[in-house]
Amino acid sequence: MADLRWRIGDEHIVKIWGDRWLPRGHSFLPICPPLPHDTMVSFLLDSARKCWDLGKLQTHLLDVDVDVIRKIPISPCLPSDTLIWHYTRDGRFSVRLACHLQMNLSRIGSYPESSNRGEATRRFWKGVWHLKIPHKIKGFTWKACLNIIPTRDQLWQRRVPIELGCDCCDEAVETLMHCVKECDVAQQVWAASPLPFVTDIRVGYNFYHWVVEVAKQVDEAGLGLFFALCWGLWFARNQAIFNNVKRVATVIVQRVCAHLQEFCQRLLVLWRPLIVREAHGTVLAAMSERLPHWVDADCAEALAAASAIAFAAELGLYHIQLEGDSLSIIKAFHCEDQVLSTFGHILQGAVCTSRCFTSFCCSHVLRNGNKAAHGLARMAGHVTGKRVWRNEVPAELCRIIRAESV
Repeated sequence: MADLRWRIGDEHIVKIWGDRWLPRGHSFLPICPPLPHDTMVSFLLDSARKCWDLGKLQTHLLDVDVDVIRKIPISPCLPSDTLIWHYTRDGRFSVRLACHLQMNLSRIGSYPESSNRGEATRRFWKGVWHLKIPHKIKGFTWKACLNIIPTRDQLWQRRVPIELGCDCCDEAVETLMHCVKECDVAQQVWAASPLPFVTDIRVGYNFYHWVVEVAKQVDEAGLGLFFALCWGLWFARNQAIFNNVKRVATVIVQRVCAHLQEFCQRLLVLWRPLIVREAHGTVLAAMSERLPHWVDADCAEALAAASAIAFAAELGLYHIQLEGDSLSIIKAFHCEDQVLSTFGHILQGAVCTSRCFTSFCCSHVLRNGNKAAHGLARMAGHVTGKRVWRNEVPAELCRIIRAESV
């Protein structure tokens, strides 16, 4: 299938130029081939350190390809290379999403300015996937362009018995464009944002056409903010319906901007904070390790979980309860089937390591219940490389832990 790609494991069967392996839509291949055509991906790996060989990457590949490859996580266990479907988080093929994707490609190809459907598609989605915004906002954007956001009109078309009117203004049918552009709250959000002009763009009821026109008038950062505010409006709509939270335009804009700022700060420095405690809460050890480059949030959480298990084994512990605030990672640990996501091979190695313990279990905690780990990451922001504390932990970390237990 055209949308399958290799998830890199032992790198002995995947060719750099002949096989589809880069997590970049459409071709899944590097841009130009200065190396022999039959060169394996293993050539780019530092086998001793079990990571990418940055020197070889920079010598033989373009910078745009190096940036993509460095973000591909490598499992220390080097499991087998595995074919996964690129367009789902779990790596499994979905007939429904494949149909929507094909419909989207056809619609993009018919847009008046595009005489080359494939090139227009590549340009558009390449730009979206490379924006420095959270993946959940990219996912919302993709679904919005496919027109599969579950607005009231979409649910009604699927024969769900539901009122069609917008629950905020009650003046029109709730369509996606009404939620993010035409509703009174949406108008107020855009007026309070740095992008007030987007409401003046007239494109009818097609979200994708609106995106195309907005993209002509803003830079990359502006387009990312545009998508984030659209997502913020949809999130606020859901909060109002399901949690009875009042929609206030200024609050929506402030929260979206703060969310983007926090995300961009995480892009600059990414850490793996780990804290080891006894059952009653006493801290035995802690570790904070700076990742050599940015990876997406799920991969970072998977790497942190694998590091935590390896750290516990190094400390000689036998009964382990792993806690984390990433629900997708905890669910993956509990999954009995093979995990085909981009971080699946990382967890596969972690599960193998966990078998050395007498008992092992993992559970999800809310972000507010994991303040100590996040405090450790912030505290270690000025430290380079890896830092380990045993028996004695920093006083600031102890204060965080005491405050957390109150």
